[in-house]
Amino acid sequence: MSTASAATFVAASPVFGYPVLSLLPLALLSLAIWPAAQKLRVIHTFGLGWIAGLGYAGALFYWLSGINAAGAVITIAGFACLPGLFAVGIQFALTRGLSGVSFALWFASLWTSLEFVGSDNIAPLPPYGLGYFWWEYPMLLQSAAWVSAYGASFVLALGNATIALAIRRHLTRPTLALFLACSTGLIVIGAISFAGAPSYDSAPERHLTIAALRTLRSGEEKRDPQTLLDLVTLTDSLTDITKNARPGLVVWPETAIPLSLRSYRNRELITALLEQAKSQNAPMLVGAHSIEVVPGEAPRLYNAAFLIPSSGYINQEYHKILLAPGVEKTLMAPYLPPTLAERWPSRLQTGNTLGLFNLDDHKIGVFICWEVFFPDFVRQLAQQGAGVLINMSNDNAAFGDAESAYTIPLPHVVLRAIENQRYVVRSANGGPSIAVDPYGRVAAIENGAQESILLATVNLQSRNTFFSRHGAVIAGILTVGTLIWGLLLTMAPRRLT
Repeated sequence: MSTASAATFVAASPVFGYPVLSLLPLALLSLAIWPAAQKLRVIHTFGLGWIAGLGYAGALFYWLSGINAAGAVITIAGFACLPGLFAVGIQFALTRGLSGVSFALWFASLWTSLEFVGSDNIAPLPPYGLGYFWWEYPMLLQSAAWVSAYGASFVLALGNATIALAIRRHLTRPTLALFLACSTGLIVIGAISFAGAPSYDSAPERHLTIAALRTLRSGEEKRDPQTLLDLVTLTDSLTDITKNARPGLVVWPETAIPLSLRSYRNRELITALLEQAKSQNAPMLVGAHSIEVVPGEAPRLYNAAFLIPSSGYINQEYHKILLAPGVEKTLMAPYLPPTLAERWPSRLQTGNTLGLFNLDDHKIGVFICWEVFFPDFVRQLAQQGAGVLINMSNDNAAFGDAESAYTIPLPHVVLRAIENQRYVVRSANGGPSIAVDPYGRVAAIENGAQESILLATVNLQSRNTFFSRHGAVIAGILTVGTLIWGLLLTMAPRRLT
């Protein structure tokens, strides 16, 4: 059963895209435990859950093997521990006699709490959620404006519990009614949001047309100075096609130019970029490197975004704060003792200021690649006044030839839009460039075999959602409540449901 659970996790994941199967993996895992709940040792129960977790974690992080094999093993093995802990919690509930509604609520609360604990709310980890499986059905995810993906995850876990109880012939009418009520609630919230309550589109505060490039450049090509100048020429020709749209901002992918835009040695390239922004009469947001020289220390290299103005000089830049472990920074870098940190230094340094850029009289929020996986990080951009969110990514560097992995960030792009009720525009190298509206609907996408440019006219927003203001506080309260419930259950006598 645990192997079947792993298989359904894989099939339901965004890589394969059968989200309806997300109603099965936790049910199958609980059925693997149920018959021998009194006899199984905790370590064996954990092992059953861990095997199931390997399916989900493997589907999400298999691509890491092409970049850092050790990092891939550690990441997949670590993420698989959450279903392991879930299995132990289910065994605990069964031996304490939970059944019917109480079992279903414990089941859903426990899983959702583990998602919360294994996310950026507690540790520097991307979220681990069933709700992300449904990213192509945004009407079911509108509760994310209050609780991120945890609302959808709770209902899906409740569905798994209902199916498990039905198979064990313990399903009661109140349990079924609870699941149907929660499911209906998700649909109603989605229907109200899609109907325009509140209607952000009907009274936009301001429009901005964004041109987001989609490039197909390998790392070797981008290191060739002549190729970089050719990219500027290509960009000029692509934006010529869209001149009638009069874009107010042109966005390039992450590290589209892997050189410092502050170095005199790159003056020819910098001049070409400034001239292009001037000729287009549109500022350009360009992914590049930034170098900081500190006396007595080695130069500090940053993954950066620069705003190239349509007049004047470059005076705004953002240094990526959340670096990809094992790729941009040494694995477990913050926890290494000084001697090991010096021996295995990170390739890049971390920034310390959010990516808020002033564009005329409004703000845009910029986050780079890996940062899209962290809802609590991205929400701070909306909270501090960003009217639109821009994601710059270099999928070619992250996923290499594993093109099926290029869809992995897309559920997170959709959720970041819904959580903050902001348009999210993504410019990518290799993967798709995409624009998502505040309700999580794909407004435009470029994902062909040719280099191209995506045009999206977005409404700049200033109203913040509950999630933008407070983060995942509701999921945190649920987690504390589940912990208290568990402590109370420890006082109950052991008895099998």
